[in-house]
Amino acid sequence: LTGLSTFLGIIMGTAAVFTGTNTMLAALSARAREIGILVALGFRPAAVFMSFMIEALILGLMGGLVGCVMVEKYDAEKARALNFQRLLAQEEKRTGELDAELKKVKREASELEARSREMTAQLQAVREQLARIQEDAAAMREAAMLREREREELSRARQASKPKRAERVMPVPSESAAKPEAKADNSRPIYHEVKPGETLFRLSRQYGVEVRSIREWNHLQDDLIEVGQKLIVGHQ
Repeated sequence: LTGLSTFLGIIMGTAAVFTGTNTMLAALSARAREIGILVALGFRPAAVFMSFMIEALILGLMGGLVGCVMVEKYDAEKARALNFQRLLAQEEKRTGELDAELKKVKREASELEARSREMTAQLQAVREQLARIQEDAAAMREAAMLREREREELSRARQASKPKRAERVMPVPSESAAKPEAKADNSRPIYHEVKPGETLFRLSRQYGVEVRSIREWNHLQDDLIEVGQKLIVGHQ
């Protein structure tokens, strides 16, 4: 391969020499009239030859200078183009990295959003559980108050049941006990379906009646009620 390239170089160099000689001869033949005029004016052939050589040298120098300038400009433009391509490649690489980071951020944002939804659902469940616990605690407090009140009523009833005299006095029904019966006879009952956390004390405060009245209307032996049970809580 090296020998072939050397051979081709020699051939092309020889062709270039012949081409240059041919061009020079063509130029001389084109300026034969000018040369004849110079000789007729008295210039020596050596002086004419030197003038042509100096002219060729000046033209060669000018062409070389122009070629050098053009080469410098060409190299500068080439370097600028290479720099632009390099910068373009860097920008493309940076754009790819930014796209990858953007996809990563979007993926993390979606994961955070899903985690936030899960945390919101858990928080809502905790709030609901806390509300149920508060309702249960309120119901337990009301039940404790009811038991305490029943104990007080039971102690009062025991004290009132002790005979002050030797003879017994028949108990007279109170007005509050007779009033529900009159209402039950002359009016229509109001029903309430028991919900979770409700007690007789709460129902009595809700409908403005006494716990004893609700117990008598529904024939209850104690204050225990069940969810879904329908109770009479008043009369219209």
